[in-house]
Amino acid sequence: MVENRVGQENREQRAPEQGRSEELKAGLVELPVSYTRGGRTVRALGNRFSETGCLVLTRSPHPSGTTFSLKITNPRTKVSLQVDGSVMQRKHFAARNEWGMVVRYLNLSEREKEDLREFLDTAPATPGGSKYLRSPVGQAILRYLNLRRLLE
Repeated sequence: MVENRVGQENREQRAPEQGRSEELKAGLVELPVSYTRGGRTVRALGNRFSETGCLVLTRSPHPSGTTFSLKITNPRTKVSLQVDGSVMQRKHFAARNEWGMVVRYLNLSEREKEDLREFLDTAPATPGGSKYLRSPVGQAILRYLNLRRLLE
């Protein structure tokens, strides 16, 4: 019981902005991604992005443990970022009739991590949402509402 209390105290002593920025980006960003499987390019949707990995929703996932190259595209700027990743886990989402791959990035240097952070900061909140979400004002409102929901 004492160990449990110490563990809880340690979590509270962490810098609050450290975990919060990853959570905010995880809730805000959904980007198109692509990878190769069996010699052909598979287009998918990536979300829950962080500095260590992301979740890729696809109909043809790689098996767990597979290492592959993932191309993330920002639909607003048309800039792409390519990272190497490994499938940590596969999961089926029955509601969407899709599989998800939890991908962990491999061998990212500090410069690549900073590029990834900048890339996610300029990414839109949702790629194909309503016309209001594509505007800068709609993006700002969505970020505000997500932040408010996270703080509640």
